[in-house]
Amino acid sequence: MLTPISLTVVCAALLLPAALADLQTERLLRGQEVLEQGQKALQQQLKVLQQSVDAVRAALGACPAGWDEHDGNCFRLFDEELTADGAAEACRVHDRRARLASTDNVSRPHVHGLVDASQHHRAWIGLRLEEDGWIWSDGHALESGDSDWLSGQPDDNGGERCVMYDNSARYGGWTKGWADERCVLTAAFVCQIKLRC
Repeated sequence: MLTPISLTVVCAALLLPAALADLQTERLLRGQEVLEQGQKALQQQLKVLQQSVDAVRAALGACPAGWDEHDGNCFRLFDEELTADGAAEACRVHDRRARLASTDNVSRPHVHGLVDASQHHRAWIGLRLEEDGWIWSDGHALESGDSDWLSGQPDDNGGERCVMYDNSARYGGWTKGWADERCVLTAAFVCQIKLRC
């Protein structure tokens, strides 16, 4: 016959493994929470560190990570497909000094090459039709004779005021060059940072 004391010992012996398992589960869950909080804190610190590195690179006149340097400029093709205005804003979000690419005879082949080497056939550049004519995103006017328009372009067909570099077959064969388009269309885009004036 079991005495009340021995019955208590038997019950405690039977309940102890379940209580230990619950305690272990609780400790594991707390540990997981601590690890997740630590991971979030490390990700935030890494983001701050990358911003600091980019700021130092900028102060030294170097391109941010992931950007190509060419002739005193940094260029980067972004795969996200946005409207022309969305692309212009995205450039500034990626780096406060950035804008849609303004090209000249020296940088144009590099910018076109970024698009040609990608899976994209079209990308926004920083040329737009304003009241004063075709103006680059850095504020200077497109000089006559310094352009890369596709045949029949610009045609301002239905409010086409923004410009894409196009290397598709849309304009009669595999030609490469500029096409004026409606600014609300979406495409990849090329951003630029000038390292010197």
